[in-house]
Amino acid sequence: FNILKQSHKPAMLSTMNTTLDGKTFFKSNLTTPESLDLFRMMAEAVSNGMTHLIMEVSSQAYLTKRVYGLTFDVGVFLNISPDHIGPIEHPTFEDYFYHKRLLLKNSQAVIVNSGMNHFDFVAEEVADKDHDFYGKDSENTVKHSSGFSFKAKGKLAGDYDIQLIGDFNQDNAMAAGLACLRLGASLEDIKKGIAQT
Repeated sequence: FNILKQSHKPAMLSTMNTTLDGKTFFKSNLTTPESLDLFRMMAEAVSNGMTHLIMEVSSQAYLTKRVYGLTFDVGVFLNISPDHIGPIEHPTFEDYFYHKRLLLKNSQAVIVNSGMNHFDFVAEEVADKDHDFYGKDSENTVKHSSGFSFKAKGKLAGDYDIQLIGDFNQDNAMAAGLACLRLGASLEDIKKGIAQT
């Protein structure tokens, strides 16, 4: 959000914050809203003049068909671990992994964390799709990290400041930067946005 707002008008739907006008933020009940609510919210964002939508899409959203029919310009696959398995979520890890990977199938381009579990499987699945890998053993990675700053190599090469400490926050910033680069953000916008994160 902080990257795209530099030169665009993004709306956002996520677990932590939702905004349909770029100014008013509220908490969500679900990571990805129910289908009717989702389409109503997207329409409201458009009527508010928003040009982009950042949406956290859960595996549950695919399981329950909340995002059925949507194709994303860029999908970001951060990680996969054996959570979200149980009577009210996914019956098995295989089911969870399948539904989570539907984001890849329903995105025109994808950004994938090369340091995550099952990366080789996912990399093979997106080999014929427009993609960027980031993180461990990839071209796009954090080269040097010290607290609230890091140096990136690859498509986002440069020095970055960030308000959140931790390797995973820097990796997530790399993923966001790569996604926004594909959406027309400049490196300058990416640096400013990450510094506000």
